Amino acid sequence: MKIWTATLFVLALSMPCAAATAQEPEEPDGGPVDAGSPDVYPAEEDIDESAQPAPPERTREEIPAEEPAGVPEASPPPAKERPAEKRPKRTLAEMVELGARFHTGWDLTHLKTQTTELDSSGAERTVITESFDNEFYVKRARIKLEIEPTGWLLGVVQVEATGVLDGTFLRDAYVHVAPARQLGIQIGQFKKPFSALNLRSPSKRRLVNRGPGNDLIIEDLMFGDRDLGLQLSGRLVKSVKLDYAIGVFNGSGPNIGDPGKSKDAVARVQVRPHKRFEIGANGSFKFFDGAELQEGKPEWAWAAGIDVRLKVKGLRFYAEGLVGQNHIAFLEASDDSSISSADPPEFFGVTGIISYKHDFEVSWGFAIEPAFKGEFLEPTTVFVDDEVMAFTPGLNTYFGKYFRLMINGEFIRSGRNSRDDFPDQEVLMVLACLDL
Repeated sequence: MKIWTATLFVLALSMPCAAATAQEPEEPDGGPVDAGSPDVYPAEEDIDESAQPAPPERTREEIPAEEPAGVPEASPPPAKERPAEKRPKRTLAEMVELGARFHTGWDLTHLKTQTTELDSSGAERTVITESFDNEFYVKRARIKLEIEPTGWLLGVVQVEATGVLDGTFLRDAYVHVAPARQLGIQIGQFKKPFSALNLRSPSKRRLVNRGPGNDLIIEDLMFGDRDLGLQLSGRLVKSVKLDYAIGVFNGSGPNIGDPGKSKDAVARVQVRPHKRFEIGANGSFKFFDGAELQEGKPEWAWAAGIDVRLKVKGLRFYAEGLVGQNHIAFLEASDDSSISSADPPEFFGVTGIISYKHDFEVSWGFAIEPAFKGEFLEPTTVFVDDEVMAFTPGLNTYFGKYFRLMINGEFIRSGRNSRDDFPDQEVLMVLACLDL
C-alpha cells in the first residue's frame, strides 16, 4: 500500500508536465551558456562533478560559445585529436581552468521531538519538546582546478574550505584518460555513478537540500557519494546519447583508505533520445568482509534506482525511485530470528521535483523560478510506522549569470519509529549562491 501511495504521488506531480508537453510545440532551448562545457547535455541540466560518463565530441576550445552546454563538471569527454603535426600548440591558460563556488545562508528551524519516559507509577508517557533555532552558515566554499593538456587527458582537484576541521577538505582528486569516445578511464576520488539527484551539481539544483532519502541512502548507507576507486565510462550510441559508467570503489567514503576485501561495484546507464527527455538507471552492490562481518553486518547489500527528466521550455520535471537493502537496519534488528544475513531489510524512496523558470528581457539577466519537491521514504520494511514525508516549496531568483538567491520552506513529517533520525520539523532556508 505504501509503494502504491508513493507511486500515485509521483504521477500526480508529473501531470502538469505531461499536459505542457501535449500543448506546446518543440522549440530549441535558449538561455545562458556555461562557457567551456562540451555540447552533451542542455545548459540547465548539468549533472555534476565527477561520475557521469558523457564524452565530448570536441575539445573545449573548439566549441562555439553560443552552443548549449552541460556535462558533469568532472567527467571530461574524450575526443579524437588531430595529428600532432596539425594540432596547434596550447598555451598554459588554455590548459588550466579555475572555478569557485560560494554558498552561504540562514536557516530558521522549528523542531519537534518526542521521547518516552516512565512516570512515578512506572507507566510510559510521551513527552513532546519543541524548539526554535536560527543560524547563519557557510554551506560551501569550494575551489576547483582542472588541467587539460590534451583533449583526451584531464586532471581535476576540488577542495572545500569548510571541511578543514572535519577531514573533508579534499572533495575531488582524479585523472581521466579518454582514448576513444566509447571508453574513458577515471581513477582517484570522485562521485560514484549512482542517483542522478546526487550527481547533480549544487549550482544546477532547484532546491537547497536533496532531502531525507539522500541523507539515508546516499550518505548513511553509502551507496553513492564520493569515494576512492576506478571507473570506466563513455558514449556507446551517439544518436540517442546512450552513456554508461561502471566502477569499483573502496566503499568506505571519501578520504578513507580501505585495503581490505570489502568493495563497492556501481554502474549507471542513461539515454537521451530527445533533447527534452532523458531516462537513467543505476545499481550499487556493497560487499562486506573481515572486521565488518564481525561487527554484525550482512555479507552484502544492494540498491537500485531509475530516474526520468522531462523539460518543456522553462518547465522542468524530475522523478527518481530508489530501492535496496538497509544494512544499518539489519544491525538494529539483528536479534530478530526472521532476518538473515543474506536478506537484510529493504528501503524504498521516491522523489519528484517540478519547476518553472521565467527569464525577463533585461540586458543584465534576470529570472525567477518557483519550484516544488515532494518525497516519500520508507527507511526499512522491518519496522512499522516509520514512513517519512517531505515537502519543499521554493523560489529561485537569478541575477545575471553567476548569482542566485534561493528561498525554501521544508516540511518533514515522520512516523513514530523514525523520529529519532528524521524528526518532525519546519525549516525556512535562505541561501545566496555565487558560482564562477
